[in-house]
Amino acid sequence: MTTLLLIAVMSTASSVHFIWERTATRNVEKIVASLGAQSADSVRGELTSTLAVVAGTAEIIRSILFQGTIKADDEVRREFLFLSLLREQRAIGWIGFGFPDGRFFGSHAAAGGKIEMVEIGPGMPGKPRPLRRDIYHPIPGDVMFEERIHGETAYLALGAPWYRRAMNSTEPVWSVIDVLPNGFEPSVVVSKRVELYGRYQGVVMVAVSFANLSQALGGLQVSGHGKTFMLGGGDKVLAASDAPGGPMPAHLRDFPQSDALAAAVGDALSMMKGNEFRTLVDGGEIGPVYVSSFALPFEQWRLLTAIPRSSFAEEIDRNTRRVLLVVAGLVVLAAATAVLFSNLLFARPIRQLAAQLREIERFSLDQVRHVPTFLAELNDFSEALKRMAVGLSAFAKYMPLDVVRPLVAGGLEPAPGGRLVEVTVMFADLPGFTELTERLGPDVQPHL
Repeated sequence: MTTLLLIAVMSTASSVHFIWERTATRNVEKIVASLGAQSADSVRGELTSTLAVVAGTAEIIRSILFQGTIKADDEVRREFLFLSLLREQRAIGWIGFGFPDGRFFGSHAAAGGKIEMVEIGPGMPGKPRPLRRDIYHPIPGDVMFEERIHGETAYLALGAPWYRRAMNSTEPVWSVIDVLPNGFEPSVVVSKRVELYGRYQGVVMVAVSFANLSQALGGLQVSGHGKTFMLGGGDKVLAASDAPGGPMPAHLRDFPQSDALAAAVGDALSMMKGNEFRTLVDGGEIGPVYVSSFALPFEQWRLLTAIPRSSFAEEIDRNTRRVLLVVAGLVVLAAATAVLFSNLLFARPIRQLAAQLREIERFSLDQVRHVPTFLAELNDFSEALKRMAVGLSAFAKYMPLDVVRPLVAGGLEPAPGGRLVEVTVMFADLPGFTELTERLGPDVQPHL
């Protein structure tokens, strides 16, 4: 009985621990799913807004040039237009215009809030082209000219994908470009063909640097140790919330080996199909990692979040271990209490009843006593044994115990039987014989 009680207590404790652990795991999964969905919604909204601003800015410039309000060759007004638009739209990295003869003019949002006005002049085929860069630094409510830098560049707008694709299209053209007039600067570019009175004037372009998108991703509160990635087709990395120093790696496999989250995202992509999923992968030293993928409303882009389980579950796991220790202590206490109560309520009374039964078996009827117990059933049983002993004692007057003990010990059961024999009965009526017989018993025979 004690063993059964211990098994019941341990089973209950195990069930409580299992339910607690499963509930904690489901809560972590819900938190991760909710956080991933919020991040995806935030990025979708930010990306949609940014691309709408980019497309709108390109259309504004195209409309102004198309209507002849400002001519593309009007250097002063053109510079004022580009500078004003770039100052108002912080998300934009480049606003530029490519001429049919290979010239280029644009405004670029540089580091530290500065603005560069870049102009690339005409040149001979195969030769560097003249480059002029005017640097402006911000002041309250305006910008101030800082310096002018002259140089040369091999950049040719005519050969840029954004120019060539838009030149032959009447619709806005989106491109992912790695090289812009200032060098390697991965960006998403929208470009539009510009005409004036039916004559081709050039191509206007507006670009958003992926570095700016990485900064936007870095502003997401994924978790203390989580990371977000914006991917193009396949595993091409466009932006990351915690990009390594220097150029952004082109693919997930190009990230440093120490970046366990990038490796976890790569493993998830190799295992899962489709643009949207959520899975749990092994992150090595950092433990399990939740990886979620969400489609973005542009091209085949998608957002991936990598959140170590320890970011949310560390405290939960610690509490789970505490609960396990508490439950283990309660199990020990409950087991000890169960053993004590089972001994007091069941085992001890049953042992006493067994001892009473053995006294009855030995016909020590005067040793049988009523033993009070807390359980009514066992108490009634003890009283019944006492009544049985009293009844057997009364019956012993009619059947001597010396006769009963051999029968019980030998396993003999009293029953009718025997054999027929001739018996000689002598009857004598002698004075005082009855008294003599009662006094001498069988010893009366010699006196006969």
